[in-house]
Amino acid sequence: MTYPLLKEAIKTATRKTYQAMLAYVGDEQIYYFVLTTVGEALSPGQSAWTEQLLEEKTQQSLGLYLDNYEALKDDLRWSYSDSPLFCFGAQYFEPVTQLFLARPELTYTMSDEAWEKEYQFRISEMTQALIELDEEGLFGVNA
Repeated sequence: MTYPLLKEAIKTATRKTYQAMLAYVGDEQIYYFVLTTVGEALSPGQSAWTEQLLEEKTQQSLGLYLDNYEALKDDLRWSYSDSPLFCFGAQYFEPVTQLFLARPELTYTMSDEAWEKEYQFRISEMTQALIELDEEGLFGVNA
């Protein structure tokens, strides 16, 4: 069974999420946007950062993890899970989740070859979706 719509569903969900993020952050520029998944390559989650959100999070977290402001800021800068935008727009990914659930389940009962093939397919679909959205001009300074 093939799932030709997976990449398109990821693109649609990502586009809607990113546009909702832009509306949410207003004039702030998103410097980091990521799709993330777990080791079984399940349906992706999403996260992003702006400099303003990073400043706010660093101020809130100072002393909880580190006492050095700059070191803490450096640690948070690329942390998808610490961003207040982690899983922002998750509702747009529900159709993607359903398509992932319809795919073969990655389990220990699969042959190594079958597991790797399915895993690479999932990662490739996510990656290609982001590449195409970038080529379409969704991301960037003039987006």
